Amino acid sequence: MKHVRHGPDTDIEISKETVTPMAPPTRNTTGVLVRLHAKTLDAIDDLIVKEGDDPSRPEMIRRIVKADLRAKGYDVREWVD
Repeated sequence: MKHVRHGPDTDIEISKETVTPMAPPTRNTTGVLVRLHAKTLDAIDDLIVKEGDDPSRPEMIRRIVKADLRAKGYDVREWVD
């Protein structure tokens, strides 16, 4: 499934064939709801296209956070690389 920009002016059409059920998390994780400005989502979508392996938005956000925390010296080895 290709990424679709979400918002009030967007029609989203998803067939049942493209929806894959998600497995429950196998690690100690906590869900977080974050609201992002449209320009931030545009930037994330741009990074997704450049990434090459077509990560989902949540996965791309995890990668961005992980890279930033590593760059600032935090130990984020709990994530599986």
